[in-house]
Amino acid sequence: MPETCVDAKFTLLLSTTTSIGKVRGFSILILHVLRGRLMLASEIADLLDKKNGYVWTYLIRLRRYGLLERKGQFWTLTSLGASLIDRVKKIKELKRKRRLMKTAYIPTEKQQKKNRKTTGHLQKINTSESKKKEKLSIELWLKNSDGNYQHAEKKVVEYLLSHYNQTGSKFIYLEDVYALAEKINREPKTVRDAIRNLKQDKIVYIWRDKSLSCWKIGLYKSFIEKLKILLDEEKSNLIKQKRRKTTD
Repeated sequence: MPETCVDAKFTLLLSTTTSIGKVRGFSILILHVLRGRLMLASEIADLLDKKNGYVWTYLIRLRRYGLLERKGQFWTLTSLGASLIDRVKKIKELKRKRRLMKTAYIPTEKQQKKNRKTTGHLQKINTSESKKKEKLSIELWLKNSDGNYQHAEKKVVEYLLSHYNQTGSKFIYLEDVYALAEKINREPKTVRDAIRNLKQDKIVYIWRDKSLSCWKIGLYKSFIEKLKILLDEEKSNLIKQKRRKTTD
């Protein structure tokens, strides 16, 4: 069978002095997290309970090895990175089967601790994926809000929520308020006033990112968490209603 381009790259990587031997532990966990998805460095750090600087060190190193690439602000696997994860998975499975064939596997206390730690990480990843699939709607906010919000304010929140539902990111980067005004088809002054009012209510924040020469506009984490709680309550109430109908 002819060797594919990815296989050729993989063989080349194995033959280098840096080699795949350095890609292990936390590096493999990062590759697993990024499998089939785009994520911000801050999201990876949050997901794996590590500081941003610590995660960045690994991301840069993995990109240097050709296993990761950046698409705008997001990180993702290269074809080589995806190939590596598949191979690591297959090798682990083969080793596991070989151990089972030789003798019944009885994990040591150290191994049990390691397994629990790995399982905890994977459970957190799966929980995060499940939550991201649940769409947060603007209606959920408006139904449970005490404020009488203007149309422009609703459009700003709706746009940011849509971005969050699609990417899992709570914020966007824009050149200025004019860019946001154009996206939601509102007057710049109206959008500026809307952001100010939403900021007062701790729904939307905005600040100048000098390193990127642009504005960062996003939804407060507390606002997102509140919507998730409301969504869970709404689902719970629906289940209770169905149960009542069944018993009736």
